[in-house]
Amino acid sequence: MLVASLGGAGCASSDADSEDDLAWGGGKEDGVETASPAALERAFPEGDSCGCANATSLLPPFGPIEDTSWKRLETDHFSVLYRTDGPDRVVASWLDLIPKDGHPDFINEVAKGAEAGYSRFIGGLGYADPGKTTIYVKDAKEFFGYENAGTVVIDNDSFAFRISRHFLRATVAHEYFHVLQEKLAGGTWTDQDRWLTESAAVWAEQEATGLWGGFVGAFVRDAVVAGRLKQGVHESLLSNEPVFAANLGYSTFLWEQFLVERLGDPGVVKRSFELMHGGRSALSAVDDMLKERGTSIEAEFREWTTWNYLVGNRDDGAHYSDGHDIFHGLTSSHVEATYKTPPADFQTTKTLPALLGANYIEFAVSSSAVTFTIDIEGEGNRLVGLSTLGKRRSDGAWITVHHPASTTAQSVQVDHAGQFDKIVLVVQHLIARDPSVSQRPMSYRYRATQL
Repeated sequence: MLVASLGGAGCASSDADSEDDLAWGGGKEDGVETASPAALERAFPEGDSCGCANATSLLPPFGPIEDTSWKRLETDHFSVLYRTDGPDRVVASWLDLIPKDGHPDFINEVAKGAEAGYSRFIGGLGYADPGKTTIYVKDAKEFFGYENAGTVVIDNDSFAFRISRHFLRATVAHEYFHVLQEKLAGGTWTDQDRWLTESAAVWAEQEATGLWGGFVGAFVRDAVVAGRLKQGVHESLLSNEPVFAANLGYSTFLWEQFLVERLGDPGVVKRSFELMHGGRSALSAVDDMLKERGTSIEAEFREWTTWNYLVGNRDDGAHYSDGHDIFHGLTSSHVEATYKTPPADFQTTKTLPALLGANYIEFAVSSSAVTFTIDIEGEGNRLVGLSTLGKRRSDGAWITVHHPASTTAQSVQVDHAGQFDKIVLVVQHLIARDPSVSQRPMSYRYRATQL
């Protein structure tokens, strides 16, 4: 299913035991165990099996294809079926200009989006050809479109077409990518996997159509997404909380963009779905994909949260390749709190991060500061990750350090703190060994001092 969606190199980053120890109090990872494979499988509660639409009344078949009320446009790889009368009639059925071929322009745009997806996914990225795919254009109720069992449905009166032909093409490419996901994964997935299936499809629609590179992308980012940005659309991979509704799936496409740019391989997306074959969860499959490459889902999630702070009007030119344009100059991460003077008393977080979620807290730093210390206390048995970003006064460069994860109180000390005019604390809710604990949003408190 597609709703209004969004449209990604090196990184000035280091571990706590790197050469930046001169600036950051550090130490090697303290041996805290990350989640086991079993914990990953259970980390997010399973729901009902779902594709992009849950209502069986929406799914094909929609009557015999031989029914003469269905008209048909054939392309090399798709059969597009549509009607020009009745409740499923295609919008603006009279508009037949580009090309003037006896089919409504709406239908030609559906076909163009499908073939653009085929060209990029099959021809460019090496996905297996699923064979000729049927696309029905009909009333899709509240959805822009959806996919089920290898068949695509596109809404006959899609809001996407009212915005732009290009947006409609992206809708079709998105739904077609679900066909390929389902083929790789070997069947349906559960609600706990939707963060990956939808985020990957939004990433894929951008790959196929380049939707976000022009005026349309700017319009959608500014007019449609701006309200969501007030809550921070990239703070969580998994949250189901209403305030984070944009996070679940569609707005999390930066996860795929991040992995592709960081690892230098668009095949990481395809491999994730291959590893889901046999009913494995998306979390577990992505973790194994990353372990094949010498890392893990939690390590990359922590790095991802720091990249996501530095986009839009905070872009530093060293992370996402189009970091400024991704949100047309807007920011992607909601800042939990900003302090001109470090809070000496403990402050309790106002927004509790969900599992694999993060908060951002900004501290101004005095140029005369020698050390800057941040104390964090979380709930018992919660695995808390801390990362810090420091903006250097001399050249504006951002220095990133990932500190050891812990289930106990933590203290982060920044030495030679006066070289930074701002320090950002990123608090990450990681997967604990007991996933039943992880599933609840995490509360924590913090304070800071400078000397």
